[in-house]
Amino acid sequence: MCRVALGSDTGGSVRLPASWCGVVGFKPSYGRVSRYGLVSYASSLDSVGILARSTRDIRDTFNIISAPDPHDMTCMSKSLRSRIDTLCASREWISHNTIASEPLKGVRVGVPSEFWVDELSPSAIDAWKRGAAKLESLGCDVIPVSLPHTPHTLPAYYTLALAEASSNLARFDGIRFGTRHPPTQSTRASLKYAQTRTMGFGDEVKRRILLGTFVMSARAYENYYLPSQRIRRLVQREFNRIFAMPNALCTTNTKTDARNVDKVDAILFPTATDTAPVQGSNNGLSAYVNDVMTVSANMAGIPAISVPFGLCEGMPLGLQIAAQYGDDDLVLRIARHLEPQPANMDSSNFYQEQRGTGPGTSVQPTASEIKQGFAPGPTTTPALFTPLKIRSLTLKNRIAMSPMCMYSSHDGFATDFHLVHTGQYALRGVGLIMMEAAAVAPEGRITPNCLGIWKDEHVEKLEQITRFAHTNHASIGIQLAHAGRKASTNAPWLIKVHGANADEEHGGWPNDLIGPSPVPFSDRSWMPAEMTIEQITSIQREFALAAGRARRANFDVLELHGAHGYLIHSFLSPISNRRTDAYGGSFDNRIRFLVETVRSVRTQWPINRPLFVRLSMTDWVEPSGDIPTGGWTEEESIELAKVLAQEQVDLIDCSTSGSSPLQKIPLGLGYQVPFAHAVKRNVPQMLSAAVGLITTAKQANSIIESKHADLVFIARALLREPNFVLDAARQLDAFAQYPHQYERGRSKPKHSFI
Repeated sequence: MCRVALGSDTGGSVRLPASWCGVVGFKPSYGRVSRYGLVSYASSLDSVGILARSTRDIRDTFNIISAPDPHDMTCMSKSLRSRIDTLCASREWISHNTIASEPLKGVRVGVPSEFWVDELSPSAIDAWKRGAAKLESLGCDVIPVSLPHTPHTLPAYYTLALAEASSNLARFDGIRFGTRHPPTQSTRASLKYAQTRTMGFGDEVKRRILLGTFVMSARAYENYYLPSQRIRRLVQREFNRIFAMPNALCTTNTKTDARNVDKVDAILFPTATDTAPVQGSNNGLSAYVNDVMTVSANMAGIPAISVPFGLCEGMPLGLQIAAQYGDDDLVLRIARHLEPQPANMDSSNFYQEQRGTGPGTSVQPTASEIKQGFAPGPTTTPALFTPLKIRSLTLKNRIAMSPMCMYSSHDGFATDFHLVHTGQYALRGVGLIMMEAAAVAPEGRITPNCLGIWKDEHVEKLEQITRFAHTNHASIGIQLAHAGRKASTNAPWLIKVHGANADEEHGGWPNDLIGPSPVPFSDRSWMPAEMTIEQITSIQREFALAAGRARRANFDVLELHGAHGYLIHSFLSPISNRRTDAYGGSFDNRIRFLVETVRSVRTQWPINRPLFVRLSMTDWVEPSGDIPTGGWTEEESIELAKVLAQEQVDLIDCSTSGSSPLQKIPLGLGYQVPFAHAVKRNVPQMLSAAVGLITTAKQANSIIESKHADLVFIARALLREPNFVLDAARQLDAFAQYPHQYERGRSKPKHSFI
């Protein structure tokens, strides 16, 4: 069986069958998907719709077919798509939280009263009420809204659709398109094509062509066609009035206005007035009544999706979600939570709500837990286990997993390894899991086996990983990276076999390396090509597109990798940046690439979600005659942090080194902590994170307690001890929430043998 089917949705031709057959039917925003190759019925109303059993299959297909197409002039341009993405990303009131029970918290859903028509069956009304209640349970605010001209939409739709159909279908006359009827000897010359014009058309199509031709006649044009166009404009304006996000076609703004309590993000209403009609039961105009629930979305060009929501006497019923023009992602997001989950996908029985905010939260032991010996008595909360609020996100503790390359991807795709590897830390209480560096372009990988996020197909597996993390009350981020001149190397365990550099035979791309200047990392490294201005702009756009994919994958935090000698860092350091244009030379010029990249990323990354930057705070290279500063310095990092604070960056992840093999690193426990402390002292509006040889709970707690950093990134210690967080609580005399499944493994301090 096929996973999906495509169809033309002019007034509900995808959503109505979906409702009646118990599947999902999606009509994207007008122009999201190219109509090239589709036989036109009503050109201003037709959209390519998708039918599937699940919203996930719908999204996968939509991500593939939603793209600009020069063959279809009505298809959205790249600039319009970018403007829509920016508007979607600016809605700070839609919380992106990790509470599994309220995944839609902050979303306002309207219930339009005008869809409560006389023909609506009791079953459809019941499904509508239950759907609204479910959305409320998922964290939505459900409020009544009014669309006064909705009752006039159906007659206006049929007037406009028939007028366009008569013009479009007239082409199939056997002369230019269609089937030509063979002439007979008795055929009069004036009627030569009379039979040809009707060949292949059924009675209903013939009626519609005739009615459409009448609508376009002189007197009817003024009496029917023009008033219908006016109704269409009124309907579009009413949707613009109730939706919080502006219509990208009606504004050049790239920011959604502050929250208006009278506006909503989406609307909920039935797909059909009742279950599927019994064959032969409909007659006359009654056959068209169900369209009253679907045509409004086509008239306004907005996205709408029908999801199955219950049965009536064994027959399926569907509910519709619609949103502002271009807001297809929100429609799909709400639908994913509204649609019934298969029994084997329902994890609610396994991941119950717990005290606090899940594993790794500092909580007070119950009397029973104290009696059983799990805790000596009431406990205090050490600094390491205090929550940290960053924009709309609250981390349950101050322990983050540092991004560490796993070299376990093929063509950039995350695998089951990533799900299991990342998932274990979600189960074991890590406050923030930062996934490894994900390349924004294929040539930006460190090795051929590195993770990527340069194409939409990467999103599906990443979204599975974030969903598991959120189900276990863990926050999760991803690091966006481009390796620049340090790309095309081999994974550590392959170096002895193939050498340090990956050539073309072993999946590398030695001829495609880029950097600010043609300066290799070492004498044994590949030579990069100096980036042109066009390439700089292109890579910055790739970072922004990757941020949009990270948003769609539901990551909570985004980090830009500006350290360890990779592309962003190589622009910062005079060791690797010898340019003489606007991107090299002075401090302001060398930071320009990063600052512009941050701005570009923020257009696609929601303003309510945190943005981090990892910096190498110093290159650890001795001054020389060639480079008097030795390279990038701590003082420059502090000045850069001040600039980034003005660019909506929330935290500096303070690492060091990576620009030169001449670096001399003074390794020792917490050797990079002073840099995080320097950021806190000198840039009070910026949060800082410490990383590097932080190996014990007491050391990590001391860093937070002494206010040398706001967050600690743990790397190798977590690889050695996946239970680091839960064990840290015990070592600090705190009591942390365990996952229910592991509760029996909690140690009992009263009993030394357990």
